[in-house]
Amino acid sequence: MIMSVLIIVNRIRQVHRFNTARQDALLPAVEQGIIIFIGATTENPFHHVNGALLSRSTLFQLEPLGPQHALESMKRALADKGRGLGSMELHCDEEALAHIANMAGGDIRRALNALELAAVTTPSEPDGSVHITLEVAQESIRNRSVKADQSTQYDVLSAFHKSVRGSSDAALFWFLYAVEKLGMDPMT
Repeated sequence: MIMSVLIIVNRIRQVHRFNTARQDALLPAVEQGIIIFIGATTENPFHHVNGALLSRSTLFQLEPLGPQHALESMKRALADKGRGLGSMELHCDEEALAHIANMAGGDIRRALNALELAAVTTPSEPDGSVHITLEVAQESIRNRSVKADQSTQYDVLSAFHKSVRGSSDAALFWFLYAVEKLGMDPMT
């Protein structure tokens, strides 16, 4: 007797955008083993994913990438003639690449965009090559990216408001700086 088994793997990106009803609709299939649910979220799953779905899941926390990953990706892009910048005659100083990698804050897309911006906006040398220096890199990526989820933003804003009510000057300026650094409105 031949028995066939159909396994469905359901991968949902941005699962935190699913409302409760949609998340509840997944439960029967997950419980019966009809689907293998793989969800990804950039938000805190304990605040944005249904508790019943969480209890039937195994959570994996992914750590952010570091500057060394951005540096490696940029070097790959510089060498790749098919999909990267390898077809251009580019010469990049190591400190320029290191600056972009550090300023990108682990965001590979941001690092590659800054490298491409530097490559296409820098005037070419008389021999047709483009030389990316530290000064060019500094112009192509200005501010370090700061990432914070909703939970962290709420915590910082709450601490700022408490420091205002508590009349603590040092805490007030510390949390005002944090609020500004996260790009939030302190008046909310």
